Order: sequence, then C-alpha cells, then structure tokens
Amino acid sequence: MRRRLAEIRRSGLSINRGERRDDITAVAAPIFDARGDCVAAISISGPRTRFDDTLEEFAKHVRKASDEISLKLGHRLHPRDVGSCGAQPRRSDRRAHQED
Repeated sequence: MRRRLAEIRRSGLSINRGERRDDITAVAAPIFDARGDCVAAISISGPRTRFDDTLEEFAKHVRKASDEISLKLGHRLHPRDVGSCGAQPRRSDRRAHQED
C-alpha cells in the first residue's frame, strides 16, 4: 500500500484497473489550491473494455484538466512539476511522509 501511495504521489495520478469492480477502470488526479492543498479531485471512469487501448490517453486528459483547474485556483506549477500533474502533497502530508 505504501508503494502504491508513493507512486500516486510521484505521478500525480491514481489508476484503478478493475480493483473495486473487475469491469470498471478509472483515472483520477488531485486539484490544488493556491496554498498547495489538495481541495478536490477529477476523475474519469468507464467500462474496462473501452479503456484498455486508450488508458494512457485518458490519463493525459485527466492530468491536463487537473492542472488547468489547479492553476485557476491559484496553484502555481513549477517547471519540475510539468508532466507530473504538479502533484505536491499537502504540507501535513509532507510531514507524515517524512516520518515514514
């Protein structure tokens, strides 16, 4: 579980490949406010058969949408965050992560 959460933080995306229901796939990304706090998320889901060949393409769209919404909420992406959805854990998450 810790490895999975670390990967989600690194990539800025959570991908569900039938983990809750075998026939459903989903992609989600966080939305950050001006302070860098995660205030929401955006996702897309659907039948697994429609995602198999296009999952990476859907992931790009979800990431782009989360970046655009975050920017409108005042979150500023740093150049190093481009391509990683600007995924920065909240301040409290950073402290918890550092204690691991």
